[in-house]
Amino acid sequence: MTAMNIYRLLGDGSHLIAMIYLLLWIIKRKSCSGISGKTQFVHCIVFTLRYLDLFKYFISYYNTLIKLIFLTITYATTGLIAIGYNGTYEMEEDNLKLSYILIPSFILGMLFTYTYDILEICWSMSLFLEALAILPQLIMSHNRGESLGVIRHYMLMLAFYKTMYCFNWVYRKLCMDYFSLTSVIAGTGQTLVYYAAVKMLYSDQVVFYDRDIFLQYKTLLTESSHAQNRRLNQNSG
Repeated sequence: MTAMNIYRLLGDGSHLIAMIYLLLWIIKRKSCSGISGKTQFVHCIVFTLRYLDLFKYFISYYNTLIKLIFLTITYATTGLIAIGYNGTYEMEEDNLKLSYILIPSFILGMLFTYTYDILEICWSMSLFLEALAILPQLIMSHNRGESLGVIRHYMLMLAFYKTMYCFNWVYRKLCMDYFSLTSVIAGTGQTLVYYAAVKMLYSDQVVFYDRDIFLQYKTLLTESSHAQNRRLNQNSG
């Protein structure tokens, strides 16, 4: 059962912008340094499990299109990290074991599924898996001791996306008398994880690092140093 409302549209929109933003950042810099390949790989699993019913049930053109876009962008991002720019991928820093995410998600998915149908189990598992998918990225940022600007912006957009989905659940309960316990439990946990992530990335636990700002300062310092050397040479001459 699905219904469109402003909260879901805002949530989907911010989620889509976050995904496109990260993909374009990697393409522009031809580098995935500081980006967790494991987080993106888990997102691939999330959307694959969740959208197994894509060609079995037709809900709306919007629903089908947004699912295809999410799948395409996620696989494209993961492909760039794993193949396109794998020389810049910092595997040693991206060291959270995926079993710590996959096993709990499978157990919770089995516990909270509505029916023991394979599609329903996969859908339930994907909800809990998405809630934990960002953990490898957070561990990687903590290991590096620095936070890329793109990751901070990405996390803010994801936090906004899930917040809008919380309002979406309230709206559907009040206006449509529809309530999904599995979605609310997993989604609330995911929202808390996202806000904790934003707090960590903007705290002194990690140092803010923006490559463009760094290069600008480096260029200014280099130019200033050259100008000073020229003045010293002129004075000595």
